[in-house]
This record gives sequence, structure tokens and C-alpha cells, in this order.
Amino acid sequence: MLGMVHELDGIGEKIKRVDECIGNLDGEITAFFSESQYPVIPDQDVETFQMACDYHLSREIPLRFRVLAGEIVHHLRSCFDHLIWRLSSDQKRLRDPQGIEFPVFDIKPLNKNEISRFKRKVQGVSGSVKAHIEELQPYNLAYPQDSHLFTIHQMDRFDKHQELAMIICVFGRRMGSLAHSAFMDYKNTKSREVLAVLQEVIKMDSPITPQITFKEFGLGEHQAVVQSLRELSHHTQTIISDFKRFFP
Repeated sequence: MLGMVHELDGIGEKIKRVDECIGNLDGEITAFFSESQYPVIPDQDVETFQMACDYHLSREIPLRFRVLAGEIVHHLRSCFDHLIWRLSSDQKRLRDPQGIEFPVFDIKPLNKNEISRFKRKVQGVSGSVKAHIEELQPYNLAYPQDSHLFTIHQMDRFDKHQELAMIICVFGRRMGSLAHSAFMDYKNTKSREVLAVLQEVIKMDSPITPQITFKEFGLGEHQAVVQSLRELSHHTQTIISDFKRFFP
């Protein structure tokens, strides 16, 4: 976790809460499918396969899953705002507490109003902190909307002001240990023979299962909810840990 820096202890507790919530959500999603009529999709014939798929597509996904996902994203977004609050000057906290916010911009500020809005958010931090924050901005990437930082910011903004994260049920293969081993063999060799083995092992060791995914996640679609949230949590921890060097 985030460790020994006193100023970051509160953020560390938020990250712990995020991991607890992700674990809880994972357990509830697992139970949702385990208790269903088809926890694994039978694929022996087309008719049974379609019947199982129709069954899951007709089930109502608990709204609670969307609420929990929104809570997790909100905790992650607030970690960044807590960070910049800790790094801001006493004068800025007293004079303009509402203006302290970790900026997340997918387009580089160019006009006077945009530049002023960006500067207000980081006004109370040191030059070196400000430079690092600017380095982290999504607009520095080839695909800004696909950055984890921007995804956290956007998902939190929509959850607070517009609607809960949209999650849907899709179907995919869950790779077993034998299939994973065969995949790694193919990845290392790239041989046709190993590919043929991989295809056969996947049929035997990778059952088709129903999965809960985000309808949209960054620039992607149908990203598994639990795995995606874990990626966002890990990304947040990495960034926060990198800011330790700015504390005494």
C-alpha cells in the first residue's frame, strides 16, 4: 500500500476501501452467476447455447452493481483531489479551497479561459509538483480518452451528474490453467503446431461463462468490470506513490 508518509495515510485508507469494495463486488457478481440456471454456457449444440445466452440476457443485472462501481470510481477520483490538497499551500487552502482540484484535461488548455481554469486548480503547489501534474495530463498521450486517469475522471463525473456506469452481460471464455500454459507456449514459439494444441486445449479448459462488463471503458467496449476497476486502482496507487518524493 501507500506506506509511511503521514500526509498520505488518509489516501491509503481510501485505497484500502477501494480494494474492499472491488472484492465485495467480485463476490456479488460471482454469486449472481453461480446461483443462476447456467453458470457455465453449454456449447455442445447451437440450440442449447442460444437458450443459455437468452436466459442470461433476459436477467436483470442488479442496479447495486452499478452503484458499487460508481462508489469505487469516486473513491479513486477523490484520492487525486486529496493529494493536491495536501500538496497545496496554506494560503491557497484559506483563500480558495473550492479551487483546489487535481486537473484532468484531455485537450491541452490553449485559450485564456482554459489556461486560467487549469492554473487555478494547481495554483497552490510548488513548481516541481505542477510540472509533474502537467506530465500526467491525458492530453500528452496519443489517445487521451483511453488513459486510466481520464477514465476515472469521466466515470466519476458521469456518475455524480448524469447517470450510473452502464454495465451489461456478455459471454466469453474463462481461460483455465492448462489453456493459459498452452497460450504462453504459443506466445513464446509462434509455431503452427503449438497453435493447434492451444485451440484444442481452449475447447477443453476454457468454458464459456457469462460476464459483467462496462458498456464503455475509455475507448474500449465490454471490459470486465472487476478487472477494469482493479486496473484503475493499481494505476491510482502507482501515481500517488510517485508523489511521495514531494513530501518532506
